[in-house]
Amino acid sequence: MTAELRREDLHVAVRDPAAASMNFLNEVAARFPDAVSLAAGRPYDGFYVADDVERYLRVYRDHLAGTGLSASAIDRTLLQYGRTNGVIGDLIARTLAVDEGIEVPAEAVMVTAGCQEAMIVALRGLCAGPDDVVLAVEPCYVGFTGAARILGIEVVPVPEVADGLDPEAVLRVAREVRASGRRARALYVVPNFANPSGVSMAVAARRRLLEVASEAGLLILEDDPYGLFGLDDEARPTLKALDGAAGGRSVIYLGSFAKSVFPGARVGFLVADQVVVDGAGRRTLLAEELSTVKSMVTV
Repeated sequence: MTAELRREDLHVAVRDPAAASMNFLNEVAARFPDAVSLAAGRPYDGFYVADDVERYLRVYRDHLAGTGLSASAIDRTLLQYGRTNGVIGDLIARTLAVDEGIEVPAEAVMVTAGCQEAMIVALRGLCAGPDDVVLAVEPCYVGFTGAARILGIEVVPVPEVADGLDPEAVLRVAREVRASGRRARALYVVPNFANPSGVSMAVAARRRLLEVASEAGLLILEDDPYGLFGLDDEARPTLKALDGAAGGRSVIYLGSFAKSVFPGARVGFLVADQVVVDGAGRRTLLAEELSTVKSMVTV
């Protein structure tokens, strides 16, 4: 006889209505394909056709051949287990340099199974103890708060105002967290067309937020799924680009191709070029250190 499990005995993430909303939105889209939903950030179906898959593979194979790889090496690259952090870090780094003015080495890029995995890897790697917390703009993207809940990491809200996240509120909340004996490790923010509010941060507020992060000892988790899709020509530099131009490394950049190319492939990435120093003085990049976490998630 098959044993029955009590739902109440399962982890709270299984019963979390907010987390269940992700599945609900996908089910609605599948049942009503002609409906236009602004809830799930789902790209328009008409942008994609299955024939594109063959074209993508052909273009990438040609690229690999151009680097000098043999036919058998190309097959291994496409079909075999490979480097944990992925094999297209150089292409992503080049894309970020061209599109966003973000200059990072390929080794600082981790390719992930959607941006959702990037969030999980970053959260798990940064929050080491029970007193480590993350700050997040409120209202917040449910995928981030859900990921933190699965990992048992507390999210401390920073209320959003009419024109977006207020850097002074971030500083105030970070100080309150420190005064309570906890350690604020990072701040999660979507500067461009925030989910769910849709608000974009002004450039002056972005610069001030970087100053606040330095003052408070915070890393910034910048999630930028919609930065390419503005309806005007207003320049909105990413926090990562502004930080790099100032010589800083306080921003971990989270990105995704799910809104632009082949959403079902779930290709996301994180950029973590922060330097990590161990007890022996050995220096590595944070993305390389986080590969251990990723190797236990998607190998």
